[in-house]
Amino acid sequence: MRKKILNSLYVILLIVSIPIVAVALAKTAGAESLLRLIGFPEDMIYGAETDSVEEGDTDALPADPIADVRETVIDPAEEANEKPDRVADEDVVPVVPLIEPKRRAHAISDPHPVTETRLVYKEVEESFFDDALFIGDSRMVGIASYGGLGKAKFFCKVSLSTAGIYSATASVSGYGNVTLGQLFKKASFGKVFIMLGINECASKLDTTGGRYKDLVNWVKQQQPNATIYVMANLLVTKARSDKNIYGITNARLIALNERQAENADNETVFYMDCNEYFGDGKGNLSSTYSGDGVHPYGKYYKTWGQWIREHVPMMETVVISEW
Repeated sequence: MRKKILNSLYVILLIVSIPIVAVALAKTAGAESLLRLIGFPEDMIYGAETDSVEEGDTDALPADPIADVRETVIDPAEEANEKPDRVADEDVVPVVPLIEPKRRAHAISDPHPVTETRLVYKEVEESFFDDALFIGDSRMVGIASYGGLGKAKFFCKVSLSTAGIYSATASVSGYGNVTLGQLFKKASFGKVFIMLGINECASKLDTTGGRYKDLVNWVKQQQPNATIYVMANLLVTKARSDKNIYGITNARLIALNERQAENADNETVFYMDCNEYFGDGKGNLSSTYSGDGVHPYGKYYKTWGQWIREHVPMMETVVISEW
């Protein structure tokens, strides 16, 4: 009899322990949802903790903890705010915008370069002189003969001066023997080069300088579309200057050149000085270039013409800054 009672107790204990063991195994395997489907009560699955949920607090535990699990991403900035005593470390990755903001778009689409207009001396093609007229004395005669300035026209004559320019005649290719006024009525020029003055060095500077200015203004009236180039008088050698023949000295020539340069406005009238090339560095014509101290040797007239072609003054706009 006693043995039967013990066997009955073992059976009862076995029956009672099976659910408990099953729940433990299921929770270990993470199969709480399966237990609920079989019919196990919540308190058996989750233990007494469910009793701690306050009445009416239905959101405290989800109906299905497994199904309602959501991945939570913590913003580094919020985490730092929650832990004010934490020093930001290298693990915090800064937030980088996907689209970079526009930076000075106008710099590309609407540039504003800073420019400057300055006087420059440029080399030109021989065709530049196709519509040019050169006016001068005996040294201009040498340029006409040997200078190699293409189709340029020359109104030049030995001993020509500003005092006699209006009545003098000269033989101009294609127009015959004409005065300068007659030539201007027959032809239009885009450039007019003038070199006069050495034959009137003995005259007062104000007188010669005034006549030269009057000539420049008269040429402007006769040829309104022409650019005028005032050419400095070529200096003489020191030996010739020291002789002071006909009042020709380098001191007077330099003063006259400075006065003539005042006619240049760098718009319609420009000044060009070849003495930087032919000079000896001491205010004289180098004796290398001249036999009589006044006129260059024939071969150097070609050099003079080349210098003119390589040193035409003009205004040019250049960019000095992109912004």
